[in-house]
Amino acid sequence: MKKIILLSAIVMVSCGPSAKFVARDYKKPQIIALLPTNNQTTDVNGAIVFRNLFYKKLEDKEYAKLLDNTVVDSLLNEQGITDGGQLAAISKEDLFKTLPVDGLLFIDLLTCDYQTLGISETRKVEATFKLYVLPSKLAWEDERKVKEGKSAVESLFGAIANPTEAVKESAKDFEKQVAAKGAKMWLMDHELKPEMEKLIKKTLKTLP
Repeated sequence: MKKIILLSAIVMVSCGPSAKFVARDYKKPQIIALLPTNNQTTDVNGAIVFRNLFYKKLEDKEYAKLLDNTVVDSLLNEQGITDGGQLAAISKEDLFKTLPVDGLLFIDLLTCDYQTLGISETRKVEATFKLYVLPSKLAWEDERKVKEGKSAVESLFGAIANPTEAVKESAKDFEKQVAAKGAKMWLMDHELKPEMEKLIKKTLKTLP
């Protein structure tokens, strides 16, 4: 019986997400700066919301103390860094000198896409994460992608089975897109928030 329980536990652990890279030997940071998102998408608000959501989830996890994002941004602005895309122009050593932390967490938002084309729907978020510790060592790296939605074929069969409901759903999707584009989403709200939270949850499970 004990062997069965032990085997089940091993299977459960092995089924969990694993990081892309974890350094073998490093000191866990005490204070982390979550740097501005390097946004490689056309969704400006999405990148800001994603960073805010990640901050909140990491804070809840109590992995380490977090330097407030406003403080991070203010100190970076003094060095001429106003956007996550500029971070590549400054060395990790200089970032550690600028920010009173022993951990730097980088986010690259690769995809933040919500489209409804005819009867198909795509909801996709993709990002990479890197944690550097003093003096400038890469301690952890992860890459995640969440893709939701219905293909044209799936939507077509659904529409055939229940055409009235399909029309209602299409109208709701259109309303959501219009509202999302017109809303101010730089705090914690975004059309792809469920997908963002799902991705972040998986990623945080891989922190060593």
